Amino acid sequence: MLFLDVVIMGDSRYTASMGILTQRFVAKVEAFLERHDISASSFGRDVVGDSKFVFALRDLNRSPTLDTVEKVEAYMRTHRGRSGRRHA
Repeated sequence: MLFLDVVIMGDSRYTASMGILTQRFVAKVEAFLERHDISASSFGRDVVGDSKFVFALRDLNRSPTLDTVEKVEAYMRTHRGRSGRRHA
């Protein structure tokens, strides 16, 4: 039973940590969208090919993979200096 308790505790800490990381990631994406005046659906479609991506993140229905986080952060770094404009 002790082993099972440790595994369960480990899983809950892992889940909590992932939730915090996802919240921080969402905050970075939200700030980028606001700063560049880009709609959430355009951003998701342009960056990951999914117009619902940001909406799912906002609802915490989705935790992005590391590959997705890297792709999104690379996109945001690349577009950091560009002036904001709304995408159709």
